[in-house]
Amino acid sequence: LTEAGTISHTGTPLKGNVYFIYQDSKSNLWIATKGEGLVKAEPRNGMGYRLTRYRHRKEDIYSLSDDNVYCVYEDGRGRIWVATFGGGVNYLTHNQDGEEIFVSHRNNLKGFPIDKCHKVRFITGDHRGNIWIATTVGALRVNGDFKNPEDAVFHHYQRIQDDMYSLSNNDSAVFKSYCVEDGLPSDILLSIREDNKGNLWMSTENGISKFIPEEERFENYADKHLSSRLRFSEAASLYTSWGNLMYGTSEGIFLFKPDSLRKSTYVPPLVFS
Repeated sequence: LTEAGTISHTGTPLKGNVYFIYQDSKSNLWIATKGEGLVKAEPRNGMGYRLTRYRHRKEDIYSLSDDNVYCVYEDGRGRIWVATFGGGVNYLTHNQDGEEIFVSHRNNLKGFPIDKCHKVRFITGDHRGNIWIATTVGALRVNGDFKNPEDAVFHHYQRIQDDMYSLSNNDSAVFKSYCVEDGLPSDILLSIREDNKGNLWMSTENGISKFIPEEERFENYADKHLSSRLRFSEAASLYTSWGNLMYGTSEGIFLFKPDSLRKSTYVPPLVFS
């Protein structure tokens, strides 16, 4: 991708170290960079993309809060959330004049704990409407069903020494850990995605695993179920609007439809000889 928005081997490459790419419900691509802000790429009828770059401006409190962007996420209300490594979180909206602005701790997102949680690495959501924010000092949860940014309440979960049920900081959440002994194929998880049935799909260093929360049970799909040996990339996954799961791997993109997978129910007969 070039600075002109074309897909080409010639021309000036897009400026910035690209760290994360996200496609929203309108088919726009959001390109997060380290140090060069956020880029929105809008498709132009098969003729490349129209690019808009958002940067931090100290004098404008409604600009991006930091130019080191690590993650982008669209919530159920269509808001684009942006994680920055230094300026907390932002979400994109419009002011009364229709201009795009970023809501953050610098203006109306007063409840965000910027003093502790200014370094954000990842944002995602669940089917209950919660938005989960991963920081260098624990996790944050905020219910996305707020009308005004001043009403957003952030719950902070941290690790408590000698408390096996934390990340909690004595808030309302209790965390339970799972490992190989509980059925995981590996203790090293690289990415997690939730499907439309509430199941969690994890890429690990030993294949794919599906976790069924209601049963607290894992179904594992190791390399023998795949066409080749794959190494999954860290935090590189997507659950598409048409129901496919996509994972970044050492061999490109691994794509499958979760609903099409079936565990064998065949029980071989027991024969004494």
